[in-house]
Amino acid sequence: MAESNELKKLKEINLYQSIKSFFNIKKIFLCLSNIKKLQLIIYNKKYQDKLGIDIESYKKQSGRYKIGNKNGLGKEFKLNTDILLYEGRYENGKRNGKGKEYNEKGNLIFKGIFLEGKKWNGYLKEYYDSGDIKYEGEILEGIKNGKGKEYFDNTTIIYYNKDIYEEDEIYKLRAHLKKKKLKFEGEYINGEKYRGNIKKYNKFEKLIFDGEYIEGEIKGKGIEFFHNEKVFEGDYLIPKSNGEGNEFENKKLIFEDEFLYNYRNGKGKEYKNNVLIFEGEYLKGMRNGKGKEYKNNVLIFEGEYLKGMRNGKAKEYKNNDLIFEGEYLNGMRNGKGMEYRKKQIIFEGDYYKGKRWIGKGKEYDTKNMLIFEGEYFEGKRWKGKVKEYTFEGEYFEGKRWNGKGIEYDDNFEFEGEYLNGKRNGYVREYKNDKLIFEGEYLHDVRNGKGKEVNYDSNLKLNYIFEGEFLNGVKNGNGKELKDDKLIYEGEYLNGERNGKGKEYRNEELAYDGEFLNGKRHGKGKQYLNNILRFEGEYLNGKKNGKGKEYNNENKILFEGEYVDGKRWNGKLIEYLNNDTILEDEYINGKRINKK
Repeated sequence: MAESNELKKLKEINLYQSIKSFFNIKKIFLCLSNIKKLQLIIYNKKYQDKLGIDIESYKKQSGRYKIGNKNGLGKEFKLNTDILLYEGRYENGKRNGKGKEYNEKGNLIFKGIFLEGKKWNGYLKEYYDSGDIKYEGEILEGIKNGKGKEYFDNTTIIYYNKDIYEEDEIYKLRAHLKKKKLKFEGEYINGEKYRGNIKKYNKFEKLIFDGEYIEGEIKGKGIEFFHNEKVFEGDYLIPKSNGEGNEFENKKLIFEDEFLYNYRNGKGKEYKNNVLIFEGEYLKGMRNGKGKEYKNNVLIFEGEYLKGMRNGKAKEYKNNDLIFEGEYLNGMRNGKGMEYRKKQIIFEGDYYKGKRWIGKGKEYDTKNMLIFEGEYFEGKRWKGKVKEYTFEGEYFEGKRWNGKGIEYDDNFEFEGEYLNGKRNGYVREYKNDKLIFEGEYLHDVRNGKGKEVNYDSNLKLNYIFEGEFLNGVKNGNGKELKDDKLIYEGEYLNGERNGKGKEYRNEELAYDGEFLNGKRHGKGKQYLNNILRFEGEYLNGKKNGKGKEYNNENKILFEGEYVDGKRWNGKLIEYLNNDTILEDEYINGKRINKK
């Protein structure tokens, strides 16, 4: 059989042959370079044998060949598919020169120069198994060099509690991960990160750090986050905060200035609610060295600190006036010191654990009156020449002993007599400049006759008790007034109404009888508009036992027994024009009608 013209031409080709394959229906294109035209050959076994072509192997390749090796432009496909894996130049059977490489999902993974089959210079993309991009950037001599970006794997396992989250919530959490998250952006040298911006996330995909990467380490400016809120912003070095920075809490600045190895070190400022409260020196996170404290932006302390506490020489201020100058130990005045009042020295001597200990001094009350001038010993007013302006009498072992005197504190004042170091005799007590008691004291407590006064929230007088006291509480006879009207008079025991007494309402008698622990208890009479309405027995403030009720004409309405203030068993009488018209009974609390 005579050979076809196409086969003859193929045999004449002794150096170059080019096969371009699409293989969608077992067809191949033969590019005959010597005649410079494209011929279509329908594949069959005879042509395969005569040409020495293994069609299955060529289904992977297409391109130009030289003496059996791939040379020049060509393409590679996945076996038995149309999926393009590579397109570009070959030399001696290997990828050499410009080319593009793809993964099986069709994503470009490299574009640039190949050398001896290796990616050499160009732009590289790497992907996670899930198909999400892992890296994109430049390579030089087969290694990441130049600009590049790294991304987190969006299929990271979500840690969750099945008892808390429903399936649809889990789906939402996973869907959230589809958003591409940048891990690093910057420059690479010899395959390693060298300079750029890096981000870190916790296992719940929450951003915890965003900052600079220099010379292969976290270094430079950066921001830390906690629960999506910024907690630090400043300088970092390997990989801790080093240099200048700011700390935040609840979105408010709480510290600014110098850090070393994650600790406040050097100069710094503290804030509370965005107001300066301290400025000074720090060491390993604690105040250490010289510093100043502020309150409402006003200086209150300046001096030395050690391990976070006031230690060393210091000054205290109040309303911008110096009030103390001296030594501190463990946060308290300790050692030599001086106190000032209105720029005048009022004490000079030794302090111990915050108290005046030994030395000469002066004391003033809240009204700026001098109350003591003399010597101190072991924290107490002691022996020596003493001058008190609110006390006249004798001192013994550091105490007021016998005489008349006045005591003050921030809102309380006592004026009266002392005997053997205790309040004894007639006294007056004041609170917020208002009289709250006047009467007799014995052995430091109210004893005898006295008057107690109370005020409402507007400091208006609203209650008075006048009567007898024993051991500091009401005991004996007395009376109570409210808004200047008598509300009770009678007997008291242990501070409460006990015994016989009378209650009044709108200055009219409302009850006359017995009391126990502040409640009506025993026999008593109840009145309304000065007319007797009830007489009988009470228990814990309620009618209980035998009793009688009366109408306006003093005729009996009910006579019988009461339980918890209710009619229980007895006879009920109704009148018309003072004549009896109906008589009913109560049995076990229920009214029984008679015909």
